Amino acid sequence: MNFPVSEIIHPIKIPTPFPVGDVFSYLIKAGKNILVDTGHFHAEAYLCLEQALRKQGVGIPDIDEIWITHGHPDHFGQADRLRDESGALVMAPYKDRLQFKENKDGPLFRNLFQALQIPDDIISKMGNQLQWIRQFQQPLDPDRWIEESDILDAGDYKFDMKHLPGHSPGHLAFTSNDITFGGDVLLSHISTNALISFDPETGKRNRSFLQYRNSLGWITEHGNFFYPGHGRFISDSRTLAMKYLHEQEIRMNSVKDLFGEQPVSIAELASQLFPEAWKQEAYFLVLSEVLGYLDWGVEQNLFSKTGSEKEVLFQRKK
Repeated sequence: MNFPVSEIIHPIKIPTPFPVGDVFSYLIKAGKNILVDTGHFHAEAYLCLEQALRKQGVGIPDIDEIWITHGHPDHFGQADRLRDESGALVMAPYKDRLQFKENKDGPLFRNLFQALQIPDDIISKMGNQLQWIRQFQQPLDPDRWIEESDILDAGDYKFDMKHLPGHSPGHLAFTSNDITFGGDVLLSHISTNALISFDPETGKRNRSFLQYRNSLGWITEHGNFFYPGHGRFISDSRTLAMKYLHEQEIRMNSVKDLFGEQPVSIAELASQLFPEAWKQEAYFLVLSEVLGYLDWGVEQNLFSKTGSEKEVLFQRKK
């Protein structure tokens, strides 16, 4: 099955205020007008999307369904407005349901960061950064929650839902034979960050990095042509996923080299492993990455946790 961009799939590039740059929304014209992801909630993003749709002979009121890959503002932020104007049905991943509403997990993050001995001023800055990001999303109550193995009907084609967590708890890819709408699970120009998150059922922290490695592992076996959320289209997703897995193994060696004889805090490791990003106050991204490697190292019996539940340190096993 072939999906020529010019006939069925129409990528729409939307500028964002985020470091990752432009985000893709995709129009599928195959008997229905399906929008995969929407861009963030902002007048410029709305105008960009509206103009791009118009070039394909589609107005906002003509959208039949909106499919969301995951619960980050640049992918679902203006879905609620588009639904109000079109009557479109919105489908979104159930395991990301906390991401689509107001911030309810703030105390979980604060407790975690305090236990990891992150200074209070850095915790406050991360809270302010999160509030800044949330201005670019409207709370969303989808018409249908979707999960692994669900099937969505685009008219002439059907898409299977594949749960590929790590970047977010409920991240879904939409697959139809030889193509995948991959959201942010695989990007051509950067390795996706496995962000700190919490399980909506238990409130326990997800091992996001380990989840992401499993997602990459699935792509190495089942990957095909990827339409990503950002960057270039990916014709050989299997090779790219293997490349990122290998790069993670190399970085793990760098993490191991940072340990001395004494236990260290995650902040010490983070500032050494990513000094420039730490200086630029990209704290949440850096802490997510480093905590992911520590989770991996603990699983491999390379590192151990020490201290108490309220004062967590890490040390390398001998």
